[in-house]
Amino acid sequence: MKRFLFFVIIIYSTTIVKAQIKYSIEGAPQFSPDISWRVGGNIEMPISKRFSIVSGLHWSDRHRTKKNTTTITSDQEKGIRTKEYSFNANFITIPVRLAIRIGTLSNYKNEWRVLVGPYIAYGISGNGNIKTSINGKENNEDVKTFGNDGLYRTRWDYGLSSEIQYIHKDHFNMGIFMENGFRDLYKSDNAFESIMDDLFVVSKINITVGFSVGYIF
Repeated sequence: MKRFLFFVIIIYSTTIVKAQIKYSIEGAPQFSPDISWRVGGNIEMPISKRFSIVSGLHWSDRHRTKKNTTTITSDQEKGIRTKEYSFNANFITIPVRLAIRIGTLSNYKNEWRVLVGPYIAYGISGNGNIKTSINGKENNEDVKTFGNDGLYRTRWDYGLSSEIQYIHKDHFNMGIFMENGFRDLYKSDNAFESIMDDLFVVSKINITVGFSVGYIF
């Protein structure tokens, strides 16, 4: 009898949890650090009236450009050399965040909440272009983002994901989110740039800010 009651309680608890689980889809323009986009889906598992766990699977396009100008003073050649880089990288990102409902608990259809937690990401593809100009003579080269001549040191990234989100009528959500990476991603083009990157670490890691709009089923 005890085993039967235990089995019934397990089934009943599982049914309640399944009934409370919510699924959502979202899309977002973002800056990473240049304008790009992110789309994906989330699953929310409630812990209490105030807290829940929100995980997801996002396809994120990160776009980064930079420009270096140097003066050539060798005996063989003198002048100005300019290098312009443009790279996009497609990442699959998995965040696992704690959602904290803020404000009153009396109105469940309209609410504000804060989401914060770690993320892990993997770069699956990407292309880039390097344009070199020496004294007005230009040369364009197409390269792979994650190749030897690409911008990225590694495909793996991890860090902290945070968001302030508003839910309207229990189905529509809008939010401002940020990803702060913990891993050095970007290569330096020369020794001087490497020193500057060490001084300003933000130029070496993923910093992404965006505005998301989604629908909760």
